[in-house]
Amino acid sequence: MKVQARSKPHVIVGKNEDYSVITVYRRCGNSSCPGTFEKPIAPENPYVMRGYDYDYEVQALICELRFKHCKTQKEIAEYLHEQHGIWIDETTVGDTIKLYEVGCGQKFKPEIVGKIKQNGGILLTVDAMEPLKGEPPIYMARDELSGLKILVEKLPNQKEATLEIFLLKVKRSVEEELGVKVIGIMADAEKEQVASIQKVFPDAKLMSCERHFYQNVLKEPLEIDRHVMVVIRAALRKLTDVKKYKARAPKSKKDLELLPFIDKVLDAILALSNWSRKPRDPAFSGLELRGRLVDVLGLVRKIYAEIGTGLFSKAEEKIIIRLKKGLEKCSATTSRAAAGLARIKEYLERIKAILDADNEPAGVGLERLRMLHEALVKASVEVKMTRFEHSFMNELGKYIETKGERLFIHRDVKGAPRTNNNHELEHLRLKHLLRRTIGHGAASYYLLGHGSHMMFVNPQERPEGIKKILQGMDLSLAKKIIAEEKNSRTTISIIMHVRDKWKEKLAGLQDYLMDLKRAKINPS
Repeated sequence: MKVQARSKPHVIVGKNEDYSVITVYRRCGNSSCPGTFEKPIAPENPYVMRGYDYDYEVQALICELRFKHCKTQKEIAEYLHEQHGIWIDETTVGDTIKLYEVGCGQKFKPEIVGKIKQNGGILLTVDAMEPLKGEPPIYMARDELSGLKILVEKLPNQKEATLEIFLLKVKRSVEEELGVKVIGIMADAEKEQVASIQKVFPDAKLMSCERHFYQNVLKEPLEIDRHVMVVIRAALRKLTDVKKYKARAPKSKKDLELLPFIDKVLDAILALSNWSRKPRDPAFSGLELRGRLVDVLGLVRKIYAEIGTGLFSKAEEKIIIRLKKGLEKCSATTSRAAAGLARIKEYLERIKAILDADNEPAGVGLERLRMLHEALVKASVEVKMTRFEHSFMNELGKYIETKGERLFIHRDVKGAPRTNNNHELEHLRLKHLLRRTIGHGAASYYLLGHGSHMMFVNPQERPEGIKKILQGMDLSLAKKIIAEEKNSRTTISIIMHVRDKWKEKLAGLQDYLMDLKRAKINPS
């Protein structure tokens, strides 16, 4: 190969220093070789992407700051300037992040497709997410076994016909691009969703999400449980002695330890009056609160038995009498609802034992659940059931007869999940990262336009691994993909949600109207 040309020195910004790069172009020097008529070639640059001013180390640091440390584009630009003396604008930071996301897809998608073929096909999970309240949902279809996101799309509604079009696109991707089949589908039990799935994938085994089963049958009991919580908190907050204690309650832990005994009891009641459901609480959090209320009432009754013994002052004895009366009234008000919720909780434990027996065939599980429902209905004759218990029984019976088979069919599909949890966690992981880094309003639109590439990013990837991905990617293809996505995000459906862009669009339309009027008045 003969040297044909050398480029001018190109200044590159590095992580710790700047340096110049010269590219040497070569071509065959044999005049009889056909290669003499082709364009000169240059080696791949190991330091920087073609056409970029920041080297791979700087790009790797940008991607690490975004995905490992969840920094915004502005924070990344500020960090590079403060820590490394690098001036870089936020747009360049954003473009680098997008390039890396596409590069991850290029590197890892073929590996995932290989795993899918080894698994014998796709185990599809389908679910929707509402990134912005009141906005149309973003639907996602993914493979449970590999985690591959097959399609993400913002749908105008959740009607059967709309979902059918979405699923046809999924089917085309699975069969034409991946060359595999769908062996099973996990979805919600909603009528429109089920009907569209059965039309598009008539031969695939349709499974219902276990978590959505509980939501269906427990709809009314959970409402009652929330009501119990509200009633108890309101009643405790109205207690005169609790209100007085709240006004004088100490702030530090050390001062709390020095409180007199009655104030310590009031402090416990005040804490109960501020009870709110925590992520690890059981489903019936209101019932749990009432259990704590009964515990405190038991303690107050023991204290009440000591009245007149000289253990407490006259003022304290009056507080004890008032507390006992108030707590007993609160307990009595919620006793019937609590008894019903406690019975349903016991039923749920028996249902859970049936659902957890994954070693049993699907048909056996369904029959056991049907028999349990029949036994509960018979036993309910002897108990004066609440209205919401009747609702629970009816919903359980309806679910068993209409969707019960789908609740257990995952046992017949190797590797099938019992819930859509992993699917929803993927949605949430992306949403939370985007909300942290680009804001709530823009997150859903970025996810819609570019989210399919983000699925392949490993947040814990080391800088060396990031560099290898950037060095090995098809840069021209990545730029083309990003350019197409940028165009899609300038459509009116996106612009109308961005105030400044919408004003600009509206002003443009108004100007166009004025031009039309002027043209009509002066045809020449």
